[in-house]
Amino acid sequence: MLLALALALAYGAAQVTWGEQTPFAGGYHPDAVVYARAAGNLEEVLAKRRLQGYWVQRLAPTVVVHYAMRTLRVPLHDRNIILAFEIYSLAIWLVAVGVWWLIAAELGLSDRNAWLGMVLLFVNHANLKMRFFLPTFSDNSAFLLGMLLVYFFLRRQSVGLWSVMVIGEFTWPSIFLFGAPLFVFPRRPLPPRPTWAVSALAGALTSVAFLGLYAFPLSPVGNFQGYQRGEGLAGVLALILAMLFLFAVTRRLFDRNLLDARLYWQGDTGKRVVILTLTAIGIHLGVRSLRSKAPFEGVSSVAQWAEVTLVASATQLPLLFLVSDATYLGLILLLLWFALPDVSRQIRTWGIGAAFFAWGSVVFLLDSQSRHVVHALPFWAAAVTRAAETYRWRSRHYWTVFLVALAVSKVWLPYNLGAASEFVNCSFPEHHRLCANSGPIMPFAWYVGQGVALAIIAVLLYRVLAPARFDTPAARSQPTMPASSSDPRP
Repeated sequence: MLLALALALAYGAAQVTWGEQTPFAGGYHPDAVVYARAAGNLEEVLAKRRLQGYWVQRLAPTVVVHYAMRTLRVPLHDRNIILAFEIYSLAIWLVAVGVWWLIAAELGLSDRNAWLGMVLLFVNHANLKMRFFLPTFSDNSAFLLGMLLVYFFLRRQSVGLWSVMVIGEFTWPSIFLFGAPLFVFPRRPLPPRPTWAVSALAGALTSVAFLGLYAFPLSPVGNFQGYQRGEGLAGVLALILAMLFLFAVTRRLFDRNLLDARLYWQGDTGKRVVILTLTAIGIHLGVRSLRSKAPFEGVSSVAQWAEVTLVASATQLPLLFLVSDATYLGLILLLLWFALPDVSRQIRTWGIGAAFFAWGSVVFLLDSQSRHVVHALPFWAAAVTRAAETYRWRSRHYWTVFLVALAVSKVWLPYNLGAASEFVNCSFPEHHRLCANSGPIMPFAWYVGQGVALAIIAVLLYRVLAPARFDTPAARSQPTMPASSSDPRP
């Protein structure tokens, strides 16, 4: 752990000192300028209810930065605020590294697979590049909260899990949604009950539901911030591929346990549902007491969210969402291409709550603005590394993963944005390298180029890594439940 922390600290300090930082909106970036700049006069902003509910629910990092600066008597002007966010992003990055090693210990990972987790979590565009380029974003806090969700779930610490969910509602609201199945259905190892019919039914229902949202849009919004439905043959192909993606992944996540009613009402399940319901009501009332009454101009309903970030995103261009996900989140998406059977078996042993968490993150992957699912990355890293314990990987395989992850992260490719401006404009060639990391605004040439490159890398990885997996019936049943244990922890 100490070596990992030292490497993270050295890299992060170098990025804070010499790394590229956003020139947009005075260094805040347009998406974060509203809630991040509030660190300068937080009490006044809250007292006069200047923030809409959307921004109130991303305010927790701003509160931390504001009171840290006041405690240290640092003047609250823009340059200092941005620097404080940079230091905050580095600090929580180090905390995330430490939490990962606690997760690795809880899972009983070997040193090699603990370092594999480090690569999957931190050697990607989201953490090596975007974290310090956009330090004011709440994404960085969401990543740490996602890490804590996994840790408290594996440790069966419900109070810690609940606390993360509450903080998440004022940092990254989907944390509450994702944490709900983990809280209601704690880690309870389940015996494998494979059945093709139930798995196929779950996959088919998910795909049909998506087709229904496509055919009967709940809230048509047209072109919204780059999100727009594809047209013609490309749109139809994108729709078919998105449905196949949902079917293929969903059927791997569920088995006959999905239909076992006893799993949905065990012990204190009812008590947990009541706690979450009361918590959600309390949070809603708290947000209402702080927010402005002015209407919000963005996506303001579940129906609009489903149309914009699921349907329009997934059907904009064929597999655009996967190109963007692999570009931004890194190598873990490519490893899942051949490791999904093993990973899904591991997830199912953690219980029905873990399976629903995984399914929700799969649905969120349809959003080609991949930063929106960064909080789920720790969960998948934990599952992949635990499954990798059954593989026959040698040192060369781990080094291959690291070097390919470093290449895919594009940390070596500067944005070269030039002069400061207020907004990102992807029609400007000098903005293309930045826009290439977000699906809705990804230039078409970058979509094609990155898609082809990722396909080639995926094939090469498969040829190098897949033969080094155990493929015996005993290994394919791994991980299994201990025959006798008072506290089985697969």
